[in-house]
Amino acid sequence: MRQLNMSTKNNWHSVSKILLGFLSFLLAGAVVSGCDPVAREEITRITSPDLVIDVLLIQTNAGATTSFGYEVYFVPKGKQLVEEKPLFRGNKMEGLKLRWVQPKLLEIQYRQGQIFLFKNFWRSKHIQNFKYRIEIRLVQINP
Repeated sequence: MRQLNMSTKNNWHSVSKILLGFLSFLLAGAVVSGCDPVAREEITRITSPDLVIDVLLIQTNAGATTSFGYEVYFVPKGKQLVEEKPLFRGNKMEGLKLRWVQPKLLEIQYRQGQIFLFKNFWRSKHIQNFKYRIEIRLVQINP
């Protein structure tokens, strides 16, 4: 009987080590790959009237239990979004549109929604060393 108990303890000890090793491997993989469970899709790209900047509207999807989210970014004309920070983030947005009013003035128009982040200007070291500045206005249209 004692032999059986020691054997069972050794088996559980071995199984525990294997499980711990597997979980550590999964965690390390998630950290290294920058695991982001949110899918992002570019749904609108509009070039500024002066042909310098593209504004991007990105739709985010974190899964079946969440509504779509939306983010707005600026990138140099024709370039891909790499590691920029959003200047707008919201979800449950209705009637969301981007509109260049002037070469350096963008309107983010919406009927209703939840806005979590909004910045009213943008500039970048990579575009004329911070001298190219865009004003951003948030405009609620008739709900």
